Amino acid sequence: MPDQEPLLLAALLCRGVYATSDGDLLTEIRWGLGAVRYPARHDLLRVYTRWANGAGTFVMTSQVLTEAGTPLTDLSGLAQRAESTLVCTPGADLAQPGGLAVSTHVYVDLVFPAAGRYWVAISLNGTLVVRVPFWAVQAAG
Repeated sequence: MPDQEPLLLAALLCRGVYATSDGDLLTEIRWGLGAVRYPARHDLLRVYTRWANGAGTFVMTSQVLTEAGTPLTDLSGLAQRAESTLVCTPGADLAQPGGLAVSTHVYVDLVFPAAGRYWVAISLNGTLVVRVPFWAVQAAG
């Protein structure tokens, strides 16, 4: 059977992902962050994706970008990018979505240079699938 690219069902930014008997539990879903001063360090960000109806093995990448498309760095100044292998096995029951797969990328100590809109770019085999907006706002201090 040839590879069939999966469909992205969900792309969520959160602090924690825990496997339970009922599925994955995500904690502290994030649409942005607030900081009194910029540049600001964000200690932990997870990018959770859920895919369906795929068959085969794929390379999934994510990267947090500025509005201009520049990758964010960590505290050491290195541009941050995550990559994982996504394996989709089609199900035997055609009435249910098959080829379910999940992936979680972890970013630690990202530095946001200024308040504004950022993007999490998610790609599959080098092709952009979606850009999820993420806001950094000026918090009262």
